Amino acid sequence: MEPPRSPFLFVPPDVYASYPDRPFSFLLTLSGACHILTGSGWREKLFSSAMMMISLEARSLGKWFGRRKVFDGINFVLRDRGSLAVTGRNGSGKTTLLRILCGLLGPSRGEVLIRRDGRKLEGDERRNLMGLVMPDLNLYGELTAMENLFFLSRIRGWNLSRGALGEKIVQVGLRNRERDLVSSFSSGMKQRLKLAFALLGNPKILILDEPTVNLDEEGLSLVERLIDSHKKRGMVIIATNEKSDTRHAEQTIHLA
Repeated sequence: MEPPRSPFLFVPPDVYASYPDRPFSFLLTLSGACHILTGSGWREKLFSSAMMMISLEARSLGKWFGRRKVFDGINFVLRDRGSLAVTGRNGSGKTTLLRILCGLLGPSRGEVLIRRDGRKLEGDERRNLMGLVMPDLNLYGELTAMENLFFLSRIRGWNLSRGALGEKIVQVGLRNRERDLVSSFSSGMKQRLKLAFALLGNPKILILDEPTVNLDEEGLSLVERLIDSHKKRGMVIIATNEKSDTRHAEQTIHLA
């Protein structure tokens, strides 16, 4: 049987096949919600996206260390698929701002609000939305790449399978190196492993502090692909001194 039509609206065949006995008005409503979600898996995409609308808002953020002002008056709002670049000279407070955004450091003034479907999140609910790459993330040279990810994921409170960990290792271009000691890794390979850790748990908010440091051309392309891919389903915040990195962002904040 052909799916029903109206003079102006059309119900896609896969929608009709999934709900053949439902009223035409229901099918039109569902079609309107999923008309941009073409191809296979439209149902999963529709309902997963509808269940989790995330926003991150910075309100009048300021930070002092003693009498030294790092920054003040930082305001912005990011919503699903939003992106932000934080730029500035060394010592301008880029890492400090990222630490405040992800809850590792408190502001001296202002607040950071993270909401899901309008509800303010706190504690683990908030932290579990985030993946973070920072230069001072400690990797353990006496452990293998797989063991590092296992250890770090347990610290985050996750009980992930070896398959899930291995998938992220492959995703960052370290295939067949999961059993190698990290002490044998180059600085660029260690940066890739940090990226793998940030991607564990499929975070909605990906926060990257100098993500391209120590990477070769292949690594730079990898980071670009990861950022572009993540922007299709979540937020990305990048702190960088590289002008080329800012092209990934819709908003830019420059710290003097």
